[in-house]
Amino acid sequence: MSSFRRVNDPSVLKPETNDEQTDRLSSLPDSVLTEILSLLKAREMVQTCILSSRWRNLWASVPCLDVDISEFRKNEEIKRIPISERECERFQNFIGMFLQLRDNSIDVNSLCVTSNPAIDLSSDCVKWGILYALRHNVKKLSVRLFLRELVEIPDCLFISENLESLEWSVQSVKANLVKKIKAVSIRLPILRYLKLRNCHLDGNFLEMIIFGCPVLESLYLINCRVKVNEISSRSLEILMFDDCVLIGEKSVPTVFTVCAPNVRYLVLNVFVGSENMKIAFEGMSNVPQAWIEIDFWKSCCSHVLSGLPGLVDLDLHSEPFMEMLEVELPELPIFKNLKKLCMGNCCMACAFGFLAAFLRHCPNLENLSLMHVEELCEKNGDHGIEENDQNSEQIERFCCEHLKTVELAYLESDKCVHFLLKCLRRSTKETVEFILDEDMQ
Repeated sequence: MSSFRRVNDPSVLKPETNDEQTDRLSSLPDSVLTEILSLLKAREMVQTCILSSRWRNLWASVPCLDVDISEFRKNEEIKRIPISERECERFQNFIGMFLQLRDNSIDVNSLCVTSNPAIDLSSDCVKWGILYALRHNVKKLSVRLFLRELVEIPDCLFISENLESLEWSVQSVKANLVKKIKAVSIRLPILRYLKLRNCHLDGNFLEMIIFGCPVLESLYLINCRVKVNEISSRSLEILMFDDCVLIGEKSVPTVFTVCAPNVRYLVLNVFVGSENMKIAFEGMSNVPQAWIEIDFWKSCCSHVLSGLPGLVDLDLHSEPFMEMLEVELPELPIFKNLKKLCMGNCCMACAFGFLAAFLRHCPNLENLSLMHVEELCEKNGDHGIEENDQNSEQIERFCCEHLKTVELAYLESDKCVHFLLKCLRRSTKETVEFILDEDMQ
């Protein structure tokens, strides 16, 4: 731990050499040098203390701390080998000494803690670092860890007058990857960015986040199990549910209402884990971009797109969701602003009727992408779509007057592609560019 020695007595420092006197970098003011050190990992930052007397104590005043545990392994191959108990203890001692010898009069602007599955890190070490940062008015906190046992989130993490950005991603190497989060109180008055990964948001936690974070602009929920009821926020600009499970009250129909009129980008990639759940968007007629991918447990009464009539860019995925939309098509609005549409994760033989009908709700569409990534399903057997009298009528239903580009990714075995291309070419101008990607993997 000799590298941590803070020397304040000039008499014990060696005299400056000519090289040091002409060192232009060291002649920069402390504020500039600490800004440079902020770009380094914590261990690298401490190691600069051996450069010269000018750098001896600069690391202790750096406001941005980036602790990457893998930094203590020699190379990528060794990182995959489980860390020894001695190495882990050495790292935790480093953290302890680092925080102990750091200049406590300097606030922490940001703290980032990262580990990998090869390291069995003590949860107490994590909590110690978090508490230290909060006591020193941290503005940006990012925790991305793999632990043998999931660490409890300190209650004080949700009460901070200074926190502007919070990322919490703690994954266990065991089977249970999520941890229930219950907070007695949430008060983060200036938090603008929140990302939670591998969490179980129980009770009314989601509502408490919205209420306790009045200026929250970006909310990312990734691989979370979320008990939903309502989200109402005028500050949100980005709302993401990515690979999440939505659950409601048991045996009771649930309406998940989202009212966030200023959202610019919406991602709803979810599995609806409750029967008869309805997802409703209110006051969101001006949302320009959305990614929708919904799967269901049993049934889902949902008019999702009806609340998003102002979309400009839309990604639709999941065949069950498209089948549900096909039933609801008569009630869908006309998407006058929609310029870009992408459909994926479906068998086009099944989604053909939906596509033909949905395009009539998009009169100004300019870019169409069909990510045709699945082989023919059982519903269509080995025949796909053939040009018979019934299907020929579908050609006339295609409405693509303003299309400029069509991108089609498909499998060679898919027999409906040629008929689909015929429909599109008959209903578009000759200037339309067709981009074909065969044998898509």
